[in-house]
Amino acid sequence: INVKSFFKKNLFLFSSYILSALLLSLYFSWTSIFTLTWVNGFISILSSQFLSIQGTWLLLTFSVFLLLIKTLWVFVDLINSSTDTCIMYILGDYAALTDNYILQLHLLLDVYSISYIILTNIIGLWALLFATNYMRNEPRVLNFLNLLYMFLISMILLLASGNFPTLMLGWELIGCFSFLLINFWTTRIGTAKSAFK
Repeated sequence: INVKSFFKKNLFLFSSYILSALLLSLYFSWTSIFTLTWVNGFISILSSQFLSIQGTWLLLTFSVFLLLIKTLWVFVDLINSSTDTCIMYILGDYAALTDNYILQLHLLLDVYSISYIILTNIIGLWALLFATNYMRNEPRVLNFLNLLYMFLISMILLLASGNFPTLMLGWELIGCFSFLLINFWTTRIGTAKSAFK
């Protein structure tokens, strides 16, 4: 796809895209939108044979853009607050490992983590745009876009981790998806050797 002509032809689509992202970011919490980005990633993976490159790109970039808008919103709220604050989200109790310890996943948003999440979102949006335009004629471009998206969301999970199990989960997901991205061309011997380094 030619990105410039695609934007010109779909100006109404992109204006409604931005407006709906703004409205959704006002209504939902940051964890709801973060969960929605994971769900959209799995929907994109499962339905990539039905979606075109444009449909997959729109779904993935909409999710990243929505998370970026909500993260900016939370960042402005934290900057304008009078005290040093952070926001802690507990995603749930998952397993009682012992009588005294329950495995929980925490997300911690403070000014430092949000600033890195904003930077990661912006770089991720540009990477998705560049990969869509650069790899448009490759045979497995949809798989590559999905892997790139899941790598981006795993990095955001690592940046927003609030406890050690969440940190380890984000770290392991980044490792798995970076392995899959490096070894994307399985028929090329050089990339297969590089993936195992």
